[in-house]
Amino acid sequence: MKSIVTFQKIVSYSSIGLFFLVTIVFFSSYTSLKKERRTKWRLYHCAKFLATEKAATNVYPHSLRCLVDNGYRIEDGNGYLFKYEFINDGEDYVLFSVGKDGIPYTEDDVYATKYDLSRDY
Repeated sequence: MKSIVTFQKIVSYSSIGLFFLVTIVFFSSYTSLKKERRTKWRLYHCAKFLATEKAATNVYPHSLRCLVDNGYRIEDGNGYLFKYEFINDGEDYVLFSVGKDGIPYTEDDVYATKYDLSRDY
């Protein structure tokens, strides 16, 4: 009888441990997906605003200051500020997130897609 109770305790403790392990793995992967989704969402809206500015003034803004002034968040899901490069005298730009590592121009960077006002996407 004593061995049955011991076996039940082992199974119970193992089940609880496994539950907590699965929970930790799930939430850690969910958190990184949430950060990535937040980054892409903010990049999309920043690109949309930049396209609107280009349509109104015929050049892209020199900096992201206009986005901040209009209430846009210019940081990614990891808390790093977006990188913005104003190129070709305002004819084009590059907008991206530095990714998890915080270092620009690495393979984990997330680049904004240019927003096309004529297609509204």
